Amino acid sequence: DTGDENWSFKRTGVGRCVLVQAGSLLYVSAADGWLYALESDGREQWRVRTGKGGALGVAVRAGRVYTRSSSGWLSLDSATGRHIFERDLGVLVTTPPSVIDGQLIVATGDGYVRSHIPDDGELSWRAWLGAQLVSPPVGAGDYLMCAADNGYLYALSARDGQIVWRRRVHGNTDGGAVMGAWGEIVVASGSGEMTGFDPMSGDVRWSVRVGSEKGIRVYATESGLWVLAD
Repeated sequence: DTGDENWSFKRTGVGRCVLVQAGSLLYVSAADGWLYALESDGREQWRVRTGKGGALGVAVRAGRVYTRSSSGWLSLDSATGRHIFERDLGVLVTTPPSVIDGQLIVATGDGYVRSHIPDDGELSWRAWLGAQLVSPPVGAGDYLMCAADNGYLYALSARDGQIVWRRRVHGNTDGGAVMGAWGEIVVASGSGEMTGFDPMSGDVRWSVRVGSEKGIRVYATESGLWVLAD
């Protein structure tokens, strides 16, 4: 209410970090190659060296934390940071791991989207888009919605990764994709436009200009959509 500082925490290194709240812990995924788990008062519960490179961020599910490693992704115990297993893909993970309908989804720098079994890391399927994703995939019914840096929005079958449809996004896809309030997939562009797509058909439901030839990025929260302009 007052904006006063409650606590602070000093990381080992410097650089960008991504914060994810899950349960009673705050997970800090940092560009210095460390993942930290902090309690609600800022005290460190554990830290794990994950390696540099790849996308920052974590997914938390059923007592496990999934995060990127130097050439793949890791499964850790969420309470202790204990290493459960590592899946070496031989390539950088370019989006934070996402758990969608019981699948662990990652995108990699070689143009693939991959679906793994979270419990053991086995590969279920992979789909080649020939482009890198600009944001984590979004689950929409039986589809995974993927905004790629080639300017297209893809709908992949969550069952086998087949491309169901793709649509060119006016002004590119730099601002990522999120789920809108009415179930539409909202994509923000580098030209200042936001477009809502029907996830089943790929048809455009609405489009609005937010910036003036400026790049924007869209975020979804419980209170609605938020837009950050360049």
